[in-house]
Amino acid sequence: MAKTSNLTCLLFNLILVSTPTEEHEVKETRSDDVSFSSLETLVQQQAALIQTLQTKLNAMETRLTVVEQDRPKPEGWTHFHNSCYGVGHEAVTWADAVEICRQFGAHLADVETSSENEFIKDLGRSRGFAGTWLGATDIMAEGRWVWTASGHVTEGHNGFSDWYPGQPGSHTGQRCMMAEKTYDYRWGDYECFHTRNFICEIRSG
Repeated sequence: MAKTSNLTCLLFNLILVSTPTEEHEVKETRSDDVSFSSLETLVQQQAALIQTLQTKLNAMETRLTVVEQDRPKPEGWTHFHNSCYGVGHEAVTWADAVEICRQFGAHLADVETSSENEFIKDLGRSRGFAGTWLGATDIMAEGRWVWTASGHVTEGHNGFSDWYPGQPGSHTGQRCMMAEKTYDYRWGDYECFHTRNFICEIRSG
């Protein structure tokens, strides 16, 4: 009987010792399951929020595009491809021309294709202007001519440029681009304080 009693007590003690551990393991497993489920739910909520924000952003970009396209252009301006052009009939300095264009929500014309170049030449040629200011300068880095509106360099952007032979020159202070009549309205570099007519451009799409 003693041996049976001792064995019974030993088994009982083993049950008492093992039972809390097993329950703790079950609780940890359940806790891990709950944590993983919560994390998965959070990730799904964040993904849904990102998708909602992206949809709203796309809608805003669409509305901005429509507003830009529908924006009325100043009276008397000429449409060509994706831009409208206004001709300044008063001779002013390059800086004044930049400011006048800005007041119309425009910029001095960038010329980036052959067809656009011919169109702008005709605007000056048909009016007999001595020259027209265009929107390029090397004022930030000598010899590196850049269209101020787009930031593109003038030397061969889109495979096109129209500098007159020998231009741009090496004379100090000639920082502004002009389509010069004596060059048949090809590009030349000039001191910015000269007064000439000018052509503004507004992108329409």
